[in-house]
Amino acid sequence: IIVAGDGKVGATLTRQLTAEGYDITLIDSNKDVLNSSMEQFDIMTVHGNCATKDTLLKAGITDTDLIIAATSADEVNLLCCITAHGLNKNLHTIARIRNPEYSSQIYDMRDMYALSMTVNPEKQASSAIEKLLRYPGFLKHDTFAKGRVDIVELRVKSDSKLCNIPLSSLPAQTKCNVLVCAVIRNGEALAPNGDFVLQDGDRIFVTASVDNLSMLLKSLGMTPKKTKTYLSAAAEKSAITLQSVLKKAAFR
Repeated sequence: IIVAGDGKVGATLTRQLTAEGYDITLIDSNKDVLNSSMEQFDIMTVHGNCATKDTLLKAGITDTDLIIAATSADEVNLLCCITAHGLNKNLHTIARIRNPEYSSQIYDMRDMYALSMTVNPEKQASSAIEKLLRYPGFLKHDTFAKGRVDIVELRVKSDSKLCNIPLSSLPAQTKCNVLVCAVIRNGEALAPNGDFVLQDGDRIFVTASVDNLSMLLKSLGMTPKKTKTYLSAAAEKSAITLQSVLKKAAFR
């Protein structure tokens, strides 16, 4: 894997990917930053402009499976991925795209520039904030199937309707259609069946549609006063993205 850009995002990616055992080559135009990363991680580094053919070839782009362009400049990330894919047609490319002006054409850009994926950190953070405001009772909240299905984490308490009941009784207790796909009990991850009985302190992972999650919150008495207004104190791009996400969710 090649990571282009050794800023905060690039450094975090390098740390996580090396910890998972991937072979990483890091590209950056700042020698001091690269030297610092070499001292911390077992990686290869290449000094240069990640969008140029010579630098990418020096980094071994023809034998690479994936390149992640995570510099601070969207245009550099796009050009890096375009050039890299031109040198290796089997390459998967991921570009960090932050500018909200590109959001309306992001899917067209994927096809035009042969991008496998684009990542917008501000949009992801804004979506996480929106979920927290919408469902404050859940410990964690992730979305998949293009937003149609959610998976959430919550803790079973001794006074909860969920405590000491088998999962087969869950629909009758909550009046909604949800699936408990995993349970963490005493630090151990379990795959429960219908006879599994929930206990105080269990952390459960629930999959359901957005509507059923709302019904679950209501059934469990976990519906605090709904947040309708907010005050944003953020950097320009972050604020614009957050306002767009919350406006679509009917916040003001």
